[in-house]
Amino acid sequence: MDKIGFIGCGNMAEAIIKGLINAGLYAPEHLMASDVRSERLDFMARKYHIKTTPHNEDISASADVVMLCVKPQNIKALLDQISGKTRDNAVVISIVAGIRTDYLGRYLSNCRIIRAMPN
Repeated sequence: MDKIGFIGCGNMAEAIIKGLINAGLYAPEHLMASDVRSERLDFMARKYHIKTTPHNEDISASADVVMLCVKPQNIKALLDQISGKTRDNAVVISIVAGIRTDYLGRYLSNCRIIRAMPN
């Protein structure tokens, strides 16, 4: 089963993680998340029993599917951080508002990129 990694685990990421687990689509051991807030990582690990890390590169290097769930103003720094550190042919799903797939492709040329706006 593919591993799904969430970079940024705010409310939207939590809703997706909760839905995947509650629907029985993914077991917690197949999900992981990173965030800049250690208290948020602690909460997510306790509540959903997923692996968490403060290092975005850990997610990009080990996940088959990478969900980008950060605020638009943080995307450039994130992409600089993970560029060249994603698995070849990883699927990157961005829920970052206003960021086009061609922009993401400049940094993640070895990945398949999807843009989604969950609601």
